[in-house]
Amino acid sequence: MMKPLLKIVRWFRCLHRVSHILLFVCLFSALNVLSYHYLYKPLSAPRIVRQKGSLTSQRGSLTSQKGSLTSQKGSLTSQKGSLTSQQGSLTSAPTSPEPDCGHIPFNATDKKLEPFKPVLTGEFLCGLLETTDAFLHEMTKANISVFMYGGTLIGSWRHHGFVPWDDDIDFAVPIDKQKIILPLLKGLHPPFVLDMSSSMRWKMFKSTGSASIPPYSWRFPFLDINFYHRNATHVWDNDQRIFSSYIYPRDWILPLTTRPFHGRWWPAPRDVEKALTLNYQIDTCYTGYYSHRLEKVKARTAVRTVPCSGLQGALPLVKRVVTASGCNETLYLGDRVLEHHWFDNSKCARGYW
Repeated sequence: MMKPLLKIVRWFRCLHRVSHILLFVCLFSALNVLSYHYLYKPLSAPRIVRQKGSLTSQRGSLTSQKGSLTSQKGSLTSQKGSLTSQQGSLTSAPTSPEPDCGHIPFNATDKKLEPFKPVLTGEFLCGLLETTDAFLHEMTKANISVFMYGGTLIGSWRHHGFVPWDDDIDFAVPIDKQKIILPLLKGLHPPFVLDMSSSMRWKMFKSTGSASIPPYSWRFPFLDINFYHRNATHVWDNDQRIFSSYIYPRDWILPLTTRPFHGRWWPAPRDVEKALTLNYQIDTCYTGYYSHRLEKVKARTAVRTVPCSGLQGALPLVKRVVTASGCNETLYLGDRVLEHHWFDNSKCARGYW
């Protein structure tokens, strides 16, 4: 009777121990579950959320930056388009036309005529004409009597423009007007420059489109401003080295007239023919011995003298017909008429060319 009872007691003890073990296992499992849900998750979940939020924020920032870059790209594209548009506008816009300076006609291939070829071409020709136009504008405003002189006057008489091989322009100004014209010419805006380093003649030129002539302070090409004296009977050059050869009766010079010069009408002495024939053989084409481009004497091979009639097909020459009512001046290049001018008696040059 006792043995079965002991077995039952032992069985209950074992069952009790097993229940304790099971209870311990259940409690341990429950604690693990609870620790996962209430310890690990609360600690780790916010971290994940924050990282996710940070990543989302970074993603938003990157998206914003991408949008900004896209905007900048759009802005740059717009700027590029604007620049392209401007470039297109600049490309398509018509360029300023070159000033209509014309040219000095010359029609000869014979090497023997090389010394007679035009010296002033292109930018040099334009620059010298612009300089002279600016000078004459100031002289006209100040009502000062200036006139074509030297080779420029020969050019007007014989070619209605430049003597082809001449390389400057000459004007004469009353010496008693120096103080008046000085501020006028000095006051001209660049690129016009007045050079007074020579006491006998001032020089005026453009600082652009011109060439230096070392060691001189002026540039090529230039306008030579000569000075003259006058009294009740005569007009004479201020240069003491030559004035004895350049003394004119006053009525040969004053009052002034105008004559054609390279498409312009410039002031000239009243009786051009008399004023010129006093010192020049105007029917003879002489290249001169001096180069203003280099400011030195030319080589002998560059100096030539021929009758102008022998150059009729090579360069423009004026022919005159005098009538009772005036004179007709026609500029020819060979047989081709380049221009024609009629002068009344008061402006008519006597005789034929």
